[in-house]
Amino acid sequence: MNILVVIPARAGSQRVKNKNIRLVEKKPLFFWSYYYAKKLKTFFKQIQIVVSTDSLKIKRISKSLNISVVDRPKNLAGSKTSMHSAVSHLLKKIDKKNKFDFIVLLQPTSPIRKISWVIKGLKILDNNKNFDNLIHLNKLDKYIGKLQKKTWIPNFSSDTRSQDIKNQFEPSGCLFIYRRKNFENLKKFNMRSSYGFCTNDLKIVNIDYEEDFVLLDYYLKKNKLKTLINSI
Repeated sequence: MNILVVIPARAGSQRVKNKNIRLVEKKPLFFWSYYYAKKLKTFFKQIQIVVSTDSLKIKRISKSLNISVVDRPKNLAGSKTSMHSAVSHLLKKIDKKNKFDFIVLLQPTSPIRKISWVIKGLKILDNNKNFDNLIHLNKLDKYIGKLQKKTWIPNFSSDTRSQDIKNQFEPSGCLFIYRRKNFENLKKFNMRSSYGFCTNDLKIVNIDYEEDFVLLDYYLKKNKLKTLINSI
């Protein structure tokens, strides 16, 4: 397999300022996705790691660590920019001949993940041609519903217990794997089928708010991030 690992780390953040360079265990947050990606080189010989960013500070830090960087234009670094647009831009810069087989997307804001997840995920896609993408999911044991003209309409009956909620999942944010083929074609991309990859051996934190850093710190008091990443 020829694998491209993309770490998207833009400068702006509306809810948590400069979250991608906030220190976690004395390292910038985005560094831990690079640390994880570097560990993958033990298992895959043909692998390239790239940080996509518009941040001068992230560029400087990346270059000091000898990490490859692709400059992301400001018009592709806003809060409303899709990840598809950002990765498509990167591919046009470094992969015009479609040499990569798979793209592994590691969002810095979900740093807790196991090496084995990528190994398993790539095998799943390689052995299941009906799936084009793989997305890591968390089981969601929550009561959800919708507001319709200010009326709360739950999805469950009033006697449903949280442990009885079945088949409800959300993206964890920690791992996305895509087939390289036809990635830039948005129409085809939106029609691609995704394999739902679920694990229950680690607590995942997806940092969207300030309190998520508190939660991450709580989880890391028991195990250091290096220990969690190195656990197969």
